[in-house]
Amino acid sequence: MRLVALFSLAVVGINVLVGCGAGGPALGTVEGTVTLDGAPLPEASIVFEPLDGRSSHGETDSTGKYELQYTEERPGALIGTHTVKVSTGKTVQSKDGSDKVVAEKVPSKYNVQTTMEQEVKSGSNTIDLQLDSDGEVVEPGSGSQTKDPSAC
Repeated sequence: MRLVALFSLAVVGINVLVGCGAGGPALGTVEGTVTLDGAPLPEASIVFEPLDGRSSHGETDSTGKYELQYTEERPGALIGTHTVKVSTGKTVQSKDGSDKVVAEKVPSKYNVQTTMEQEVKSGSNTIDLQLDSDGEVVEPGSGSQTKDPSAC
């Protein structure tokens, strides 16, 4: 019996040392829909950056829906205020192994120059992001801006 008790204490001690279990910072789950000019925005990267701590990430599906992940194993985002970034611009690898640049559709006011903020609360959060295409777009990796095609 003593051997079982010692073994149990050893397992608990190891779990505490390596951070296993339900520990970690308090998170709220976050899901929602992203639209651009009222239409769902597919294949967009969503980043919630807290004032202090680890960011959470998600990607929209074909209907613009997203769910944030704090880590691969933990869904959600830290509780508190976050700066929010939305982007479609990225580099992907084609089937032939070459790099392909996917054009940015989202104005820089929602990504590299974002001022968007959202509050994540304890529990379940539905945060819909309704974006408009007014403004300049920064192409991924270029640092240069392209003028909004609808602007004069």
